[in-house]
Amino acid sequence: MTHRTAPFLLPLALAITLGSCGSTGRVKAEGEGQLVGDRRAGTITYDQLVKQTTEQLVAQAGMQARAQGPYRVAFFGLETKGAEELRDQLPAIYEQIELALVNSGPFTVYSRKAVDRARQEAGLRDFDDLFIQKNRDAFMGILGRDSAAPDVLVYGTTTTQTTESSGGWFTRDTKERRYMLTLEMIDAATGTILAKVSGKQEIEYKK
Repeated sequence: MTHRTAPFLLPLALAITLGSCGSTGRVKAEGEGQLVGDRRAGTITYDQLVKQTTEQLVAQAGMQARAQGPYRVAFFGLETKGAEELRDQLPAIYEQIELALVNSGPFTVYSRKAVDRARQEAGLRDFDDLFIQKNRDAFMGILGRDSAAPDVLVYGTTTTQTTESSGGWFTRDTKERRYMLTLEMIDAATGTILAKVSGKQEIEYKK
């Protein structure tokens, strides 16, 4: 006797088969292009922003090697003012900026834990606090307890600008977002700006 599969069972069997496949992962080959996010900025956006902006900052500051040794740099952090939360991007961006500073100029960089501890102990919550002499002195004094005080402070801001266009019958809605990273380097003793640069990346999203 021949058994026939009910027509309605075929789509169900197909759905179960596809669903059972689950998610997959693979190791990307060296030099393989990075994935561009379809709704928010991805790794490639911030990798490029950090690289171009940090290199420009060091070049603009024009700080050369000195007899008393490398300049001591405290990276204060990033203030995020854009439409997107950085989430897991932020710690990676901090590492990249610190690494670029160490490798592209006559700098030694304080550890992130030391800077965070000094910020908390000095009561510095806003980036504007750096431009008040007593706050800056307190911050540097705390860092200087275990070693020499910093010569320069570096901090940055991330922003976004968004333009949206509605699609028609045969076109999709389009959103263009400009991502900007601005970095400032200031003299720790005087608060004067030694260098200030901005980098940008523009991404187009369609839905």
